[in-house]
Amino acid sequence: MPILVKPVQAPMGTTVYVLGFPLNQDLSLSGGLISNHGSPPTELRWQTDTVMNPGNSGGPVFESHGSLLGIAAGGIVKWTYGGETHDVDGVNFFIPAAELIASPLFTHIAGVPADKRCWHVLQDDLVADASIAIAIDDGPSKAPQGPDKLDRDYTVSETKDDHPVVFAPHSRNYQSRFQAEPGYKIVACTPRPQSANHAHDITCNIDSGGGSAVFAYRLESGPSVDQWRGWWTGFVTLRQERKPATGQQ
Repeated sequence: MPILVKPVQAPMGTTVYVLGFPLNQDLSLSGGLISNHGSPPTELRWQTDTVMNPGNSGGPVFESHGSLLGIAAGGIVKWTYGGETHDVDGVNFFIPAAELIASPLFTHIAGVPADKRCWHVLQDDLVADASIAIAIDDGPSKAPQGPDKLDRDYTVSETKDDHPVVFAPHSRNYQSRFQAEPGYKIVACTPRPQSANHAHDITCNIDSGGGSAVFAYRLESGPSVDQWRGWWTGFVTLRQERKPATGQQ
């Protein structure tokens, strides 16, 4: 597979995916965004809001075109400031590919005989001088078929902080649509709130063919004379199953 090593090739906001076996469960696919590329001395780790749990460490991190970006490392779950400890969500890290290529391990990987690997080493104009990229062979894919079932987590965060009515609360409906992975159909959609306030009518409906799911909810905010807010922050987990091959029932 191609390897991207420069931050400009995967800027902040790039969608990323992490494969792993969180909590020793079945193979799971989580999705999120690149939050930042770090700054000294943490530039050796890129930050992402992708969901990670014990069992994700060491899993591949790649972008939507299948290029490898790095290896999942872990995240921060507690933060202490001013004598108070707070729970933390969405501050996770992975080791970028440039660090992997610079490590002694890469020399051993690159030394694997050509007939034992499905990739080859080449120079890539998009990569910094003297950097190495790995590209897929032009022949048929040797990759194994994906798992029969997989889970994918989406981060959802919305706050209603407007107050258009003077003496009464005001509501607004929100929704997010998620697509099934190619070759899969959605069979279950589970919202998992991390923090919610004045959130109502929470549903997650799957279309008849399992090709997409819509997570919908209503948030309420207070009158302009009493400006309380409504919000929903958490994850939506899609359980997906592989579609039968063409011609199978």
